[in-house]
Amino acid sequence: MAGGSTDPDISKLVLLASGSFDPITNYHIRVFELVKHYFSLKGCVDGRAIISLTPKTTNTNQDSSETQDRIKMCELATSNIPNLVIDEWEYNQRCYTVLPKVINKLADKYCSTGDTIAVMLTEEQVSQITQWPQSEVDELITNKNVVCVTPNPHRVINIVQFCAKFSAYEDNIHLIIDHANTSKPNVRQAVANEQPIEELVAPQVCKYITEQYLYKEYEKEIECSHLALQMSPKSRILLPRIRNTANSSNHGHKQKKEMAPKMGEFLKIQRMTKTIPRF
Repeated sequence: MAGGSTDPDISKLVLLASGSFDPITNYHIRVFELVKHYFSLKGCVDGRAIISLTPKTTNTNQDSSETQDRIKMCELATSNIPNLVIDEWEYNQRCYTVLPKVINKLADKYCSTGDTIAVMLTEEQVSQITQWPQSEVDELITNKNVVCVTPNPHRVINIVQFCAKFSAYEDNIHLIIDHANTSKPNVRQAVANEQPIEELVAPQVCKYITEQYLYKEYEKEIECSHLALQMSPKSRILLPRIRNTANSSNHGHKQKKEMAPKMGEFLKIQRMTKTIPRF
């Protein structure tokens, strides 16, 4: 393990976060600061924050150029943040690595005895953990603190209270309520729809996205007032549903026929993945 504090009475805080960071946003930076503030009230001093980037895909066809873009944006956004490290181990793997293994690799590399380790998770990750075998839950949480920042804590509280897998770790799980009600923005979708992102990411990151023409090919959401999108559970496809009107049924059939040539514009394939959603 890495060298630790020279004062045995002081515990250094080490934040560990694994995610795609595609791109890193002001939301991520805010979460780091909230977690640091929370543990400072518990007597911890600021140590390090470690960002680990997941591979872009879960197979061997990883797009290295896209990974380099994410690394560059992380470097630009965190250049003025002291003691923040972008670790390369996870994104250099040729396939998806389970979260407990990633976190333990980071802990072995950056933490020492007496450090306070805070593993940062999203609400989705906390929910996904309930499906893990108990051995992986133990591997992730033992001797660590799991932290979730959310503006709406009720869902996480229910998950933790009613899942037996967390019962032995009640003191290790921390829920931080974001009273500013900051939500995670979808920057890629905003760029694809030509919406401003200046308030969502650091200025350097915004400039980089513009100069590199990133996310221009990201799927656009189609806005339409006369259609309602309906999920088909079996096919995982979003289908347009024409709302009922006071007109005759024959007119309704005619309207559907007229819409048929444009139907493809509104189809969205929802790809299923076993990858746990991260930051």
